[in-house]
Amino acid sequence: KSGVKPKGKIIFATVKGDLHDIGKNIVSILLRGAGYIVKDLGNDIEPEAIVKAVEEEKPEFLGLSALLTSTMTNMADTIKALTDRGLRDQVKIIIGGAPVSEEFAGIIGADGYGADGFQALAIVESLSSDMADIK
Repeated sequence: KSGVKPKGKIIFATVKGDLHDIGKNIVSILLRGAGYIVKDLGNDIEPEAIVKAVEEEKPEFLGLSALLTSTMTNMADTIKALTDRGLRDQVKIIIGGAPVSEEFAGIIGADGYGADGFQALAIVESLSSDMADIK
């Protein structure tokens, strides 16, 4: 309504099996405040539901969150599902949550990792500028 063009669109989800969403909610608020359109799918989200949302919404970014070590593998499952559907190269994926790390992000094929909300925002901003340089 204000005429300000959004910086991009990001979909957030806490992965299957995980009900924790405080960190995801904080990152969502920070990104909205920075000018991004944020769609929050909620928590305990199946990989297929995330793939469907990416397919329909066509966001530039996907944020995946996990707090439990037992649900971290569902991040990898989600990235694999995106790859299998041919969507992986169309979205930049960032991950976050207490048990995950930059090393884990690299292992599962994510584009970035944020240790906290401000680092997540910095990663998205960095990936945005990288995408702008390509265009």
